[in-house]
Amino acid sequence: MSNGQETFTKTQCLAIIWALCSIALAFLAARLVIRLQVYRRLMVDDGLVILAMICLLASDVIDTAMLSQTYIIQNVDFYHLPEPTHYQEIANSYAKYQWAVAYLFFTGIWAVKGSFLAYYDDLTKRLTSFRRAWWVTILFTILTYIGSLFAYAFLDGVKFKTNLKNEAIKYQFAADLSTDVFSML
Repeated sequence: MSNGQETFTKTQCLAIIWALCSIALAFLAARLVIRLQVYRRLMVDDGLVILAMICLLASDVIDTAMLSQTYIIQNVDFYHLPEPTHYQEIANSYAKYQWAVAYLFFTGIWAVKGSFLAYYDDLTKRLTSFRRAWWVTILFTILTYIGSLFAYAFLDGVKFKTNLKNEAIKYQFAADLSTDVFSML
C-alpha cells in the first residue's frame, strides 16, 4: 500500500496470475482428453487453443519475472514516490518486456478466435453461402490481428502524439470486438 491506496501485494499478484493460469491449463487438459476420447485425434482448433495456452504461459512467466519492476514503476508513476537511482534502466527493461507481453496477448486472443473459426470449418463445408461468409470472416480476423500488432507500436511509442495512442486503443478495441461479433454471426 502506498499513499493510503489499496493494492495487491506481490505474493497476492503471483497467486492470482498462477491460479488463473492453472485453471486454464486444467480446462485445456480436459478439452484435449475429451477430444482424444471422442475423435481419437486432435484437430486444428485444438492446436490453436494450445498456441493460445503457450502464449498465456509465456506471458505469465514474463509477468512473474518483471513483477518487481512493475511495482517500482507503479510506485513512481501512480503514487508519485521518488525515483530510485536506476529507474531509467528499470523502465527501459520493462518497456522491452511489455512489447513481448503485448504481442503474446494479441497472438493468444486471436488464436482463440482462430480456434472458433477452425471449428466452424466443418459446419460450413457444404453450405456455400455460409462458406463464403466464413472465408470473409477469416480474412477479416487475420487483417485485424495484423492491424492490432501494428497499432501497438503507436500505443507504446514515446515519439508519437497522445492522439495517435488514443486512436490505436480505439482501433484495438474495435478490432477485438468486431471480430468477436463477426465470428458469432
